[in-house]
This record gives sequence, C-alpha cells and structure tokens, in this order.
Amino acid sequence: MSKGGLKKILVIFLAVAVLMTALLPQLTFPSFSADGEPDAVFDSGAVLIDSSYNGKNVLIKDGVFSVTVNGATDVNIIFQDVTIDRRYASDTASDGQSGQTIENLYEVSSALGWGTTAQVCPLLITGNSGATVAFRGTNTFYAGVNGCTVSSAGVYTAAQSGGGFAGVQVDSGSSLTIEYGNLSSYGGHYVEGDNSNNYGYGYGYPSGASPTLAGGAGIGGGVTYDTASSYGRDYTQGTPGTITINGGTINAYGGHQAAGIGGGLNGAATSASITINGGDITVCGGRWAAGIGDGDSLQDGYSGDFANSYSINIHGGMVNAIGGVACPGIGSTDSLSAGVS
Repeated sequence: MSKGGLKKILVIFLAVAVLMTALLPQLTFPSFSADGEPDAVFDSGAVLIDSSYNGKNVLIKDGVFSVTVNGATDVNIIFQDVTIDRRYASDTASDGQSGQTIENLYEVSSALGWGTTAQVCPLLITGNSGATVAFRGTNTFYAGVNGCTVSSAGVYTAAQSGGGFAGVQVDSGSSLTIEYGNLSSYGGHYVEGDNSNNYGYGYGYPSGASPTLAGGAGIGGGVTYDTASSYGRDYTQGTPGTITINGGTINAYGGHQAAGIGGGLNGAATSASITINGGDITVCGGRWAAGIGDGDSLQDGYSGDFANSYSINIHGGMVNAIGGVACPGIGSTDSLSAGVS
C-alpha cells in the first residue's frame, strides 16, 4: 500500500476515534478537581478546614479523629478508605481513644465556640461553608454525642449520654455535594439496619442512655454542642442546609428520631433542598422519622410548623428509602409540613 493510502486510512481512523469519543456518555468518571494533586493531606488528629482552604483540594486518610469544615467555601475533599468511629467505648465498636490526648481537638472546639465540648461528628460542615466531597475505597462514619468533652490540654473523654451528632452534619446555611464513592454514615444513637432490630432503643430513648436524648441524621441535621434535653418544648436537633448527591454508593442510617437523610428531632428535612441526581442510595430513618425527609416532632413540642418552602428532588439513581415507625420512606412526619417534588 502506498504512503498516500496509509495516510488516508490514518486520517479516517483518527476522525472516527474523535467522533466516537464525542458520542460516548460522560458518565464513566465524574469530573472532580480534587482528583489532582492535593493541597493538604491529613491522616491524624482533629482536622479543621477553614477559609484558608477556600478553593483547595484536601485529602483525608484513615486515622483522623474528626473533620470540620467551618467558614470555608469551594473546598474539595476526598476521603480515602477512612473509618471514623466516635461511639461510646462500651458500644459495639469501641471508641478506644477516651482519655488520650487528641491533636488539635481542643483548637477545633475553640474555633467553633464550643468550649470543652468535643467535636465528635465525623464530618461537620458548618459556618456557611460549601464543600464538594468524594469517597474513594470504603468509608464508614459513626457519630458521637455532645456529652463528650476535651480539656484545654487536648485530653478527650468519651460519653454515651448526650444528643447525637449526624454522621455527616450539614448545618443550615451550609452545603454539601457528594460526587462519587462509597460511604456508610450513621447518626449518633443510630438505629440498627432497617429498623427491624432496634428494640434496644425502645420507644423513648436509646439503650443505656438518659431518656431525654435523641439521635442525629445519617446525613443532615444533628445536635448543637449545647442542646441539653428533648423534654424542652423548643428542643431542635437540627435542620440541615443544602444536600446534593450526584453519584456513589451511599448508605445513611438515622439515629433515634432522626431521618436517614434530612432532619433531626423537630427538624425539617432541609432549610433549602435535598437533591439526588444519581448513585445507589439506601437510607433508613430512626424511630418516627422519615428515610429521606423530616425528623420526628415531639407532640406539642416543635418550635414552629415548617412551611412548604423546601424540596426533595430525585432526578436519577436507585433509591431505597425505609421510614421509621409509622413514617414514610420519603416525606414528612407527624405534624411537620413539607413539600416533596
């Protein structure tokens, strides 16, 4: 074959290759800027991501105590095979760090204005922050409770008594976007599995804890550092900000009276929106809480009716949503009012 013929074949081949590439669906690997070289890597201690990380890429490896995003925007975070287990030491998986000095834990609590309350939420997004997150490998989060403390010297003391943080807590005014990956996230005082084995949590309170406690969502609303008793009429466990899931295998288990994805006790599903665009999503609400939606509302105890001002939007993916006792898989609970589109 002549050189001219070979050249024509090569040109045709390249043209076809370019055309096929253009026609391929852009779903093979999500675009996520943190896939590049990270600006910071953490593998120990309590991590604080503040405004100095705006626009940066952060890699989190196993060994960290907790991760806090406070006052930061446009932050990209990748978790690489990370397990964060902040449950009480006598629980099914031992905390194991009570009584130890935890690097930067007191500084994190001080930056949040929490005093000696220890930050034991695996991933807390607060202070009007915005974070895009991906999960490489296998990642598992178990939230702790706000009864845990840290001394000014950084010595951590675990506790079981206290309100539960969310596994991934997105405080109102902040936003979370999950791009891809594998995450199982459990709110504090979480309910086992699909609610078929949660009798130890009773109809009033988690086993072994004070009867005035409530849990946090798997992803969404959780307790504040100073929330004391769910007997109070204005007790609010948490209404999260904006939550968007674009892909991944995500399992979210709500704690006692908290949604799998959405609000905590007396908390609406969101102050803005929950949107699922793709992924394989499994959620289980705690007792009297929706799988995706509102947390439980105490009789005559919630601080105000929630208007139809937020939305739960599902545009794609596979969603398996299981509600708690007498609650929907997706929607509102009890006296709370919510819009679902």
